Amino acid sequence: MLFASILIATGLTVVLPSESRVRGTELTLGAIAVVQSDDAELALRVRGFALGYAPAPGYSRLIVAPNLERELERFLGRDVVLRGEPTCRVFPEIERVPGATLEEAARKELESTLAGRDAKATLVEAVGGIDVPAGAAPATMSARVSADALRSGTFSVPVEVRVDGNTYRTIWTNWRLDLWELRPVVTRALRAGELITADVLEEKRVALDVSNTKALDLRQIVGAVASRNLASQTAVVEADLVRPAVVRKGDSLFLSIRKGAINARVAAIAQENGALGDRVRLELVETKRMLTGVVVSRDTAEIDLSPAH
Repeated sequence: MLFASILIATGLTVVLPSESRVRGTELTLGAIAVVQSDDAELALRVRGFALGYAPAPGYSRLIVAPNLERELERFLGRDVVLRGEPTCRVFPEIERVPGATLEEAARKELESTLAGRDAKATLVEAVGGIDVPAGAAPATMSARVSADALRSGTFSVPVEVRVDGNTYRTIWTNWRLDLWELRPVVTRALRAGELITADVLEEKRVALDVSNTKALDLRQIVGAVASRNLASQTAVVEADLVRPAVVRKGDSLFLSIRKGAINARVAAIAQENGALGDRVRLELVETKRMLTGVVVSRDTAEIDLSPAH
């Protein structure tokens, strides 16, 4: 064959063994075969020839010499003759990732996300270890949790297992989350229809659940009417209140805009109804710009544009 003379001229040798063990998730010819040449550039090119996926733990892959010859011929544009064995059975080198390592990755992410909050995360069930292909470096773990998605109750934290920087597998860890916050509670029993005043409210540590996830500002509670009978020490939620709108769509009012030490009042038109403490859309009379402000009285809303600390 033409390539036989090229092999001699360049001193290129490709020898296929009967068995090979590889690392990583992608397979190259150089990982399984002996490739030598007087032409360093050609040898490097042949070693880097991609053979597709590496076998997963528990599996193997059979490389057949005639098939590999045809693929190399298309790759190089020349005839190719392989030496060695007619087939090569490829096995993966394996790294064991303990379940405790996966749990710790999820726990650290939870602790970081919940920093500063009154919370407790408890693992619901132990995580089993997994086998992954051994890479050039040990596998790494990466967990991601959205703070906005965290609620009291059971939920899952995904942990990505990465081999050589690429995600190989995602393991789901199951947790129970308990959250507490300071919330307004009534200090005495209230009857349905009774006006709620500031003197019957105090802040206490309350366990959060699906019924009280949304926090209410005191301005949204004081002046509202109890929609049902409330026992003493009940945390007040939106469903407990009848809150009359004090601003209606189309009403003229002043918008108090604060930015640091600067405080300005501008005329605005309400674009929706709102009770005390509600956030409503407002259109500035002069510029027609749309902003969202908090209703503080029948004729005033406010917005704070100061940077958050």
